[in-house]
Amino acid sequence: MNKIFVFGSINMDLVFSVNRIPQKGETISSHGFFMSPGGKGANQAVAIAKQGTPIILIGSIGSDPLSLECKEQLIKYGVDIRHVTELKDINCGVAGIFIENGDNRIIIDAGANEIHDMDKVNKLLVSSGYSGDYLISQLEIPIEAIEVAFFTAKQQKMLTILNASPAKSIPLKLYQMTDILAVNEIEIEALTGITAINQAHIHQAAQVLFQRGVKAVLLTLGEKGSVFMDNQKTVWQNSYPVEAIDTTAAGDTYIGVFASTLSEGYSIEEAMNKASLAASLAIGKLGAQTSIPTRDMILEFELKMKEEKNEKA
Repeated sequence: MNKIFVFGSINMDLVFSVNRIPQKGETISSHGFFMSPGGKGANQAVAIAKQGTPIILIGSIGSDPLSLECKEQLIKYGVDIRHVTELKDINCGVAGIFIENGDNRIIIDAGANEIHDMDKVNKLLVSSGYSGDYLISQLEIPIEAIEVAFFTAKQQKMLTILNASPAKSIPLKLYQMTDILAVNEIEIEALTGITAINQAHIHQAAQVLFQRGVKAVLLTLGEKGSVFMDNQKTVWQNSYPVEAIDTTAAGDTYIGVFASTLSEGYSIEEAMNKASLAASLAIGKLGAQTSIPTRDMILEFELKMKEEKNEKA
């Protein structure tokens, strides 16, 4: 089994359940509130850890009480946080999440996620990263830091996965160091200017990304499933129908379980299926890391889906 490194954000999520988003100058009441550790880097690391896969998280937190709570939850889920740096006089990242009818809108303050000691990151990847290991990152940390880490990872012959979320401009050099670019419908349109409304447009958008140097594209389409594309093949994966309660961690769950399954030597097809099952389970519960299913929960859900399919046949 290959190791997985996640270089990414660690946040505290402040979650409001609302009937609608307020208009300019308007104050509304929520009908529910809770705090829960999150951040795309931390969420993906937890998703990997819950599959029993060795995971090393690289990131930064503050010295405030919210940072301590984030740290304690990562330890609880079995994430290796020895390379998470605690910074003085700065808060951890914070995300305000507004949930409306199962969908979410998110506002982030990066806090400690803006600061990384890249000498330490590089030394870790050189000393511990080997051919076939994985490095996953997202865009909630500075792109310049990701570029440095990906350069070192490619020198070590590691496989790189970039989750282009939140969507923002990506330098050509970073595209060229990315083995798998993971995006959703909004992100692929932001990057290419092409709306993923049908298969032809999806392939057209992927070609734009291939021309920039990406080796493969993993596109998640919500209830419409997901698709993996490289220059050799296209793999489609259906979603599994569930009632959506909170979609906050769906994408992070998908990517974490996808990478975990690949690292164990399974095929792209099997990795996508496990990831789709896991994401469906995650949206059925409130919260980010708390909603991410374990390996046993995914296997149980997969068996249930197969039984229901056989009953309908």
